[in-house]
Amino acid sequence: MKKLILGLFILTMVNVQAQYSIFGGYSMLYGFNASKAFSGLHIGGEFPKSDAVSFYGKFAFYPGQRSSRTNLATIVAKDVMTNPYVMDINYRDKLNYFTIDGGTRYYVIGTYDSGFSLYGGTNLILAVSQVKLIYDNFDRNLYTIPDEADYPDKGSIISFGFGLQGGMKNTFPGVGTVYADLFMNYFILAQGNNNTAKTTTMFSPLLIGFNLGFRKDFY
Repeated sequence: MKKLILGLFILTMVNVQAQYSIFGGYSMLYGFNASKAFSGLHIGGEFPKSDAVSFYGKFAFYPGQRSSRTNLATIVAKDVMTNPYVMDINYRDKLNYFTIDGGTRYYVIGTYDSGFSLYGGTNLILAVSQVKLIYDNFDRNLYTIPDEADYPDKGSIISFGFGLQGGMKNTFPGVGTVYADLFMNYFILAQGNNNTAKTTTMFSPLLIGFNLGFRKDFY
C-alpha cells in the first residue's frame, strides 16, 4: 500500500508540465494526552495553481517513542515449584507514526514565488502507527504472561482525519526556499487491529506539529 501511494505520488510529480517544487526537512509531532513528543523527517511536493494558491502532498515518518508512563503486568511461572510463582513486572507502550497528508495552501501575504510569504490552508491526513509493548526483562523460559493472548506485544492503528496548517517561507532567487509551518490534525476515524493498539496511551486523536525545511522549485 505504501509503495503504491509513493509510486502514484512520484508519477504525478513527473507528469506535471508546469512549475512544481520538492521539499523536505525536520518535523516534530505532539499528541494531546501522550506523554512524549515525536521527532521525524518529511518529504513532499507542491504544485502552484496560481501565485496565491497551491496544492501539496507530504510523507512524514516519526520513529517510535516509549511512553514515560509505566504499567504493571502479571507473569505466572510455568512450573508450580518456581519461586515466586506469580509476580508483577513493568512495561511501557512504544508507538511510531507514518503519515501522508495533502491539501491546499493560500498565500495571504506575498506569493508562491515571491521572497517572503505567509500562507495557510487545510489538509487531509492518513496515518499508520505501529504499537509495541516493552516489558522489563524476565525469563520467558520460566514465566508466561497470561494476558498475552488478549494483549499481544505488537499492534497497529490506521487513522484518517483533517486539519489546518499555516506558516512562512522565504525564497532566495537561484537557491531555493526556506520554510517553517505549524499544523493541527484531528482523526475522525482510528481503527486498532487488536487490544494492544486500542488501549495504548501514546496515541492521540488530536495532533499538533511543526515543520522546518527547504524547498526547491523546478520549471
